[in-house]
Amino acid sequence: MAPFSPTMAAIRYGYGLAPDQILSRNTDDLLVQLVDAPLKESFFPIGGAFDARQRADDLAKGFEALKIAKKDNDAETDRAARQQLQRKAEQSFQRDSLARVLQAAFSPYGFHERLAAFWFDHFSVNAHKSFPMRMITPLYEVEAIRPHLAGSFRDLLQASVLHPAMLIYLDQAQSTGPQSAAATNRKKGLNENLGRELIELHTMGAGSGYTQTDVRSAALVLTGMTVDDHYEMMFRPRMAEPGEIKVLGVNYGGDPRSADDCLVMLDDLASRPETAQHICRKLVAHFIADNPPPDVIAAMVKEWKASDGNLAKVYAAMLNHPRAWQEPGAKMK
Repeated sequence: MAPFSPTMAAIRYGYGLAPDQILSRNTDDLLVQLVDAPLKESFFPIGGAFDARQRADDLAKGFEALKIAKKDNDAETDRAARQQLQRKAEQSFQRDSLARVLQAAFSPYGFHERLAAFWFDHFSVNAHKSFPMRMITPLYEVEAIRPHLAGSFRDLLQASVLHPAMLIYLDQAQSTGPQSAAATNRKKGLNENLGRELIELHTMGAGSGYTQTDVRSAALVLTGMTVDDHYEMMFRPRMAEPGEIKVLGVNYGGDPRSADDCLVMLDDLASRPETAQHICRKLVAHFIADNPPPDVIAAMVKEWKASDGNLAKVYAAMLNHPRAWQEPGAKMK
């Protein structure tokens, strides 16, 4: 059995050594970061979650004011005001991006930071989708990813998939059920982007037995989940596809439809064995080897099932496996 290596702990499971950082002595020192890190002030986002949400709200109010003033302003005045708002959003995003790098480089909780990066990549969004996304993307990481990365996968999945950043990025905010009350009044119909990402990337993984029908059905269940004018998630029943919808052999919905239909479907996807296998394999590929050793995956999946997807325990199963401390030159930083 390969012994625990403080150096490997820093460079394989962290971002290297931060100034004045004390070397980890064992796997417990890595795991305790998951408890300690959320209690400390961080560089990212600038001013913390409250200020980040306030900046997003200010931007929303700015765009609302533009809409009201548009009929009274000439085109040049309107364009100048819009560009000023856009510059403000871009500058805010650039400052938060720098703060994110500083957080990774200087935090003494390297394992926690690596997990935040892993999950942000797994549930990826793109800040360049639109100018509001410049504000919402940093907020997404601090509201959806970081608070849930050491809890249950079920909670992390719900928080990430139903966050306004995800709903906007994958065009779920405009997705409308073909038979919904809103369908006749909207030019845009069903959008399958989030339904596909949810099954193919976020949970079960490609090639795990689902069909295109399941993708479309998942997208139908998700209809109604949208974003209000202040970039907050909300459920609009008029946009939701009515009736029961079958996904992977399970019926969701009914009359009337509600947001609970989406939550139940997400819970079921989080609990599927294909999801445990897919997520554990990705974690091993990220931290240990590009060609993940099956025995490490098996140990993590076993703990996943025993703990009902408790991520802290899944990480512990990975770190306590002998393979986690072999080949010291591989997977550095």
